[in-house]
Amino acid sequence: MLYDAKTVVARLVNRTPVLLSELYKKQPAWKEQYAFQIDAKGLVSYNNSFEDLMKDIEKYKKKDYRILILSPSATRGKRIAKNLQDNDVMAYFTENREQPLKPGEVRISVGRMETGFEIPECHLLVIAEGDIFTSKELKKRKKLPK
Repeated sequence: MLYDAKTVVARLVNRTPVLLSELYKKQPAWKEQYAFQIDAKGLVSYNNSFEDLMKDIEKYKKKDYRILILSPSATRGKRIAKNLQDNDVMAYFTENREQPLKPGEVRISVGRMETGFEIPECHLLVIAEGDIFTSKELKKRKKLPK
């Protein structure tokens, strides 16, 4: 580590940091002004089932969720958008991150995320490409010669 905890607190105390934590615990040294809690749910993997993905997207669209699908590359993102469109799911690909998501909208964009999540209070669903297409294969161990 570059700095100990006391040094980090001393450097940040006169600034306006934003702290994110999965497990919140109030720290008196931070002198926080506001605390917000956002409840998020993890997603279950679709295990290469594009049909299940489409069913979920339609279910969330009916609830006016904003749906964002992240893909590591533009080429793959465009392919996901086309596959959804070919199956009558209104979706589009864009690299424009400035435009806010609208309720009921399905946007595919470039981005990396290990797993997606849902924030029910915000009607937001973020799906990572890895949630859709699982490419985790078990590798066989090589046996060492005796």
